[in-house]
Amino acid sequence: MKNKKLILLPGLFLTLGLFLAGCKFHTYTDKNSGPVVKQTLSEQKFNSMKVSTDIVDTELHVGKTYKVIYHGLKRFKPSVQIKNGILTIKQENKGGRYRISKDNVIAIYLPAKELQKIDMHLEDGDVDFYGNIRVKTIALSAEDGDITIDSLYAKNKAKIDSEDGDVEVDKLFTTNGAKITSEDGDIKVKQSNAHGYYLSSDDGDVTFKGTDHDNDDDGGSYTKNISSSNVLFAHSDDGDVTVN
Repeated sequence: MKNKKLILLPGLFLTLGLFLAGCKFHTYTDKNSGPVVKQTLSEQKFNSMKVSTDIVDTELHVGKTYKVIYHGLKRFKPSVQIKNGILTIKQENKGGRYRISKDNVIAIYLPAKELQKIDMHLEDGDVDFYGNIRVKTIALSAEDGDITIDSLYAKNKAKIDSEDGDVEVDKLFTTNGAKITSEDGDIKVKQSNAHGYYLSSDDGDVTFKGTDHDNDDDGGSYTKNISSSNVLFAHSDDGDVTVN
């Protein structure tokens, strides 16, 4: 029996070694270590934006001038380019996983005028819109973060999605409706000019203008004038949906 064990051990170590060689390990790093920068990355005009980030928060402010400011760890500083009126921001998490305890923020400032398009996708970060944002087309998504909007006016159908976070919009004005979804978060719209509503939750409460619309089993739903061209569609897999 001892001889068999001695024969099996080298094979076991070889198999384990091959398995480990195929794995990619990440060292967890304190996100707050390293140099911190606060830098204006652009002051050029733009009429559309395309934002893709891995590990920073993004803010959109209505102000007097065009400006992009980054405040956070230098290792997370995004690249910024403006070409043909399109502001492109890219930020990547270049290897490693980080314990997040403080925010790294991209702040975008623009005058109170209508944008052509907002295309924004965040892997791990919150989105905040401050002021009255006007845009023709918007597609906004956050995989692991909250989305908070003061006021949004969209001409084409607005698309807003958070996989693992809450979505809250104080004022939502649309002409061709909006689709708001969340897999594991609450959805709340405080004011909307929609003519129709399609509200649902698989495992949460649905409330429209203070009245609960819960199903007999899990979840809830509410529909009204869904043939209208300006319908607010809001669905959460595992959260509450509230529209006033």
